[in-house]
Amino acid sequence: MKLFIYAFFLFIVLIILNYCSSDTPLFPKDHKIVMTVDTDVTEAWIDLNVVNWDSKTPYFVKRDSLILFQGLLDDGKFFRKDTGLSPGNSYTYHAFARKDNKTGSHTSVTATTLDTTKHEVDWKIFEIGGQGTSFLHDVALISADDIWAVGDIHTEDTDRWNEDSTKWIKPYNAVHCDGQEWELKRIKTKGCGGVVYPPIKTVFAFSEEDILFAHIDGSITFYDGSKFRNDCSLITQLNGSARKIWGVSSEDFYVVNGNGFIAHYHGNSWRRIESGTSIDLLDIWGVNDGQLIWMCGFDELDGAILLREKDNEIIKPVVIRRSMPPQPEKINQIFKSIWTDDANWIYLGSNGRVYKMYWDNPRILSEFIWWDYANGLPPVTTSIRGNGVNDIFIAGQEGLLKHFNGITWHQYNELPENIDWYGLSVKKENLAAIGITNSFPNKAIIAIGKK
Repeated sequence: MKLFIYAFFLFIVLIILNYCSSDTPLFPKDHKIVMTVDTDVTEAWIDLNVVNWDSKTPYFVKRDSLILFQGLLDDGKFFRKDTGLSPGNSYTYHAFARKDNKTGSHTSVTATTLDTTKHEVDWKIFEIGGQGTSFLHDVALISADDIWAVGDIHTEDTDRWNEDSTKWIKPYNAVHCDGQEWELKRIKTKGCGGVVYPPIKTVFAFSEEDILFAHIDGSITFYDGSKFRNDCSLITQLNGSARKIWGVSSEDFYVVNGNGFIAHYHGNSWRRIESGTSIDLLDIWGVNDGQLIWMCGFDELDGAILLREKDNEIIKPVVIRRSMPPQPEKINQIFKSIWTDDANWIYLGSNGRVYKMYWDNPRILSEFIWWDYANGLPPVTTSIRGNGVNDIFIAGQEGLLKHFNGITWHQYNELPENIDWYGLSVKKENLAAIGITNSFPNKAIIAIGKK
């Protein structure tokens, strides 16, 4: 009997051991954690993706020794902002799975925050034109020795007959600086809209030998560094002038205009892109390879709109309606200008703040605030450009011209207060801003800065 009991006990033990040896593993097969960390000056965005994710496995994310997250993941993904970092410091982020006191897949990433940039800029101010009212609409800075500004420029020598009354002297539509002096220009069209030297609405430069000018008659002039070539083929589709241009070359670029108009020039022909909106589009920018293009617009009734284009198709339009007071961590203020240097983020030049928005989700964002709405309404922001998240400039009405260094804002009070700024161009340590004095007669103003 004892032998039987002993044999039976041994049998049970063997069954238990066999069950334990064949038990389901703690972590799924080929379980893997992939993590990237995107930093700016005081923040980091942690993007975690788990391959062969297990909904019952707790995951941990740490910055150095500080636990930032612990818990279950709904879909094997984790995307979160880490704040309170110091400029120019390195941090190590760890992500791992842990169950029953055992650690499964893990990964570590060391990321360094950006340092701040200096606010100080040496400015030079130029008044363009003379008699009467002159306007500058846009500026393109190629280098400190190569700057183009465009608009409608009147001087003492224009808008009158010549000495023998045989020729009407027309205004200028561009001005160029070679680093030493400004030269007024008349860029000629084919007269597509009935005027040979119409004002120019916008300019975009790829290089000193590859520049585009958009006239108010709807035509586009190509400049190769020595010759101007005017193209009228867009006029049949466009009602008025292109508001803004962005592209990768003069053979591959986009234009935007009123009523939601978007067109793509590729090679030697135009293709219209349906935007799905009638809101006037005011600005356009993209990443360097042209694979992702952003456009924005605004009108008083419908609010602001942000469009994303890929492969000649609009994806996920975002309509923003203003609400007061501003709500934190939510885009609820209008914007008329956009800029980016990163495929993952888009910067919205809004009134009183700049929004840094994740490319695929308007609810993932940071705010760089420069105005307290308790003081009333801020000046309207008209343009945003920069070199990076720690080197952003904004311009606008009532003398608004500010710089963001990644932490703080700085207003350039040394510039005249009576200027409404309408355009910016920034390239490394050089920048140019164009505007007009806000009293009659309006004077066209260019500010050239060097950091």
